[in-house]
Amino acid sequence: MLDVDDNIRKSCLGDDSDSQDLETVSVPLLLYSDSTHLASFGSASAWPIYMFFGSQSKYVRATPSSYACHHIAYMPSVRHTDDLYTCIC
Repeated sequence: MLDVDDNIRKSCLGDDSDSQDLETVSVPLLLYSDSTHLASFGSASAWPIYMFFGSQSKYVRATPSSYACHHIAYMPSVRHTDDLYTCIC
């Protein structure tokens, strides 16, 4: 990540005289998702997508009291993927 950050900073600096006053910053984003059951009965489930800032310490990011996890969206689960690949001839 440090090498990528250095490359981004060098590529953003150009020959512009105003670039001396500007600071470039890269923000690593970590996305996470897994299946979550929506009810205690049946098979209703969804895939929530969560975002973390990668520049935050992993020790702080892992504690629930830090509120470091940001919920972005829900993706519906696809149940019958076998039907998509079945050819009815």
